[in-house]
Amino acid sequence: MSNTRYSRLFTLMSALHDETIQPNEFVELDRMLASDDRARTIYARYNYMCVVLRKFHHTQANTSIADTSDKSACTMNPDDSSVFQEVVAQDLHDTAIRQALEEAQAQQQALEESITRQRRAIKPRFGRKEMFGGLLRIAAMLAVAVSIIWLDRLLYRANRQEPPVLATVADTLNVRWSIAPEKTTISREELRLEEGFARLLFANGSEVLVEGPAIFACRTEDKLYLHQGKVHAQAPPNVYGFTVETDTFTVMDLGTAFGVDTDEGDAGFGEVQVYDGEVKLFAGNPGSKTSASELLQAGEARRVNTRDKTIEKVEFDRDAFARNWQETHFFVRTSGQVRYSKSIPLDLGYNQYENDETMFLFTERRQFELPQALPVLIPDVTGMRTSQFVDKTLPAGTRVDCYLLHVDLKETPQKRSEDTIVFLEGQLQFNRPILGLIVTGEKLNETDALLGNATTIYSQQSKRGILSQTDWFILSDDRRTLDIELNFKNTEEMRILVASE
Repeated sequence: MSNTRYSRLFTLMSALHDETIQPNEFVELDRMLASDDRARTIYARYNYMCVVLRKFHHTQANTSIADTSDKSACTMNPDDSSVFQEVVAQDLHDTAIRQALEEAQAQQQALEESITRQRRAIKPRFGRKEMFGGLLRIAAMLAVAVSIIWLDRLLYRANRQEPPVLATVADTLNVRWSIAPEKTTISREELRLEEGFARLLFANGSEVLVEGPAIFACRTEDKLYLHQGKVHAQAPPNVYGFTVETDTFTVMDLGTAFGVDTDEGDAGFGEVQVYDGEVKLFAGNPGSKTSASELLQAGEARRVNTRDKTIEKVEFDRDAFARNWQETHFFVRTSGQVRYSKSIPLDLGYNQYENDETMFLFTERRQFELPQALPVLIPDVTGMRTSQFVDKTLPAGTRVDCYLLHVDLKETPQKRSEDTIVFLEGQLQFNRPILGLIVTGEKLNETDALLGNATTIYSQQSKRGILSQTDWFILSDDRRTLDIELNFKNTEEMRILVASE
């Protein structure tokens, strides 16, 4: 920890003892103490100093021990006593070792001086014998000192308590950590998941899915601190009180399944989706009298403004989070003017699913094995904006997940001017590579029976494809993300084939 950060530590400790500390400062102090042994030592000694000063203050003022309300005298948190005793004990222990070494060195120096004097004073035939005896005594004392230190350190390691196991990493998928857990067990250390999914099992039985990028730490066996990222928490039956705590709001489980999405720090907004049961949402510090709070039921969602700590109602989105480990293997993320739904409507015929402002992405099939070779198209370059495609053939036996991008404008072509075009853009992100696209009306009609949902009615129009010279695509280098800029006049669709596990 740098000198600047130590200065910040003393500022926070002073604010704590003056009872002027803010909720976000309390969280900052807690993180410092949790992550830095030296900070905990300074904190314990600072408390001890405050106790001594308080006693001296009352002795000088000739006041009674019961009068301790003066805020000019520091107070010590009872929870800090064990920390201070451990620090004092370790200091005494190290002091004893240093004293033993200093005594051994002093004796060694005295013996060497004695040998030197004797060598000068006596005849040569006696010098060698006494010198040899002195060296033996020195070696014996050094061996004793080293043995004491070694045995003491061995006993210290044996008696030292390992940090408690609060959760375990049960599964991971396509993960990349910048700060990873040392083992599959997790204590209170801060972790950073840059991408992928990690499934955590807490000691109280709760299950949490963390989606990268995320910065988080386990506080207790029933509390997760989320600095940034998305998590979905599922509490087991008859277990209540699991909590997800962020820098600006807190969500407490009342027997439920819920998702939390937060920006880093107080950069913008946080969001809560309740999938089952109830949760209690607090904006700000739950213990503060000014903290806003709401009780949310299944099917409700709220957005928290992390700047002014206000809560507002938003539309519930069932697909905002991967809710179980199976879903992570088929997980899709959309942004911009694209909305994803795991279920596809029964009727996608002409004018059945109209919207002028949104492109809908539906799941048609998962883990489908192609019975025959299938011709598809793929953008001619990756990482660059293009409107050109190249032909590609997927061999028989290829396993795919199939998705349909669907747009149906509200007005019919007869009511809409030929020059009227609706421009929509967005991003589709999959957890596996995109193998190919089907973009022409003819090919869409031909593959409805093979790749489409068996219970869905499709439009079967010849012009339902989206491909035109004014449509633009950017396929990422890893082929998992597709940015689209499309122009529409009527009902238009595109089929997307993604590699399945």
